[in-house]
Amino acid sequence: MIHSDRNTIALALLAVTLTAPLMPATAIAEEDPFCVDADGDGVESVACGGADCDDKDPNRYPGNTEICDARGHDEDCDPRTVGSRDLDGDGYDSDECR
Repeated sequence: MIHSDRNTIALALLAVTLTAPLMPATAIAEEDPFCVDADGDGVESVACGGADCDDKDPNRYPGNTEICDARGHDEDCDPRTVGSRDLDGDGYDSDECR
């Protein structure tokens, strides 16, 4: 009889587990007091399930416009892109944008 009771309990737990709604990563992150948008750019950090590659810089997040600058600052979290600007009007990006 004990064996039958254990099976019944195990099946009941399995049914609850399979029917319980799964929480998306963003919901989990919202409940975590350590997961806040530290730079206030509206994009959650990668560490908290978001896509912000630098949660200390409000000017760096996915989808931001890439700007040509001598520092090579990555505004859109994509190291493959650089800003473009033709400062001398010769039809080519300025050297500082490469």
